[in-house]
Amino acid sequence: MTKPSFTFTATAEPTIEQLAYMVAHLHSDDHARLISLIASITQGADYEEAMQLQYITDDAALTDAGRRLMSQIGAYALPTPEAQ
Repeated sequence: MTKPSFTFTATAEPTIEQLAYMVAHLHSDDHARLISLIASITQGADYEEAMQLQYITDDAALTDAGRRLMSQIGAYALPTPEAQ
């Protein structure tokens, strides 16, 4: 699979569709780094991560498919019995 390539200038930001496409095509190690970076960025922010997740789940833009994906991420993020 070829990684998507996008060219951004200093004045242009990716659309939400471009960003979603890029994230969906990340390899597992990059997904893990992305989630870890988001966690480190939100630490010490003016809001709790749980509150941001609540805002997301309350938003009408979240589809059933998006809600299922969030649920799957949560389920897979739980430690395995071997790791405990």
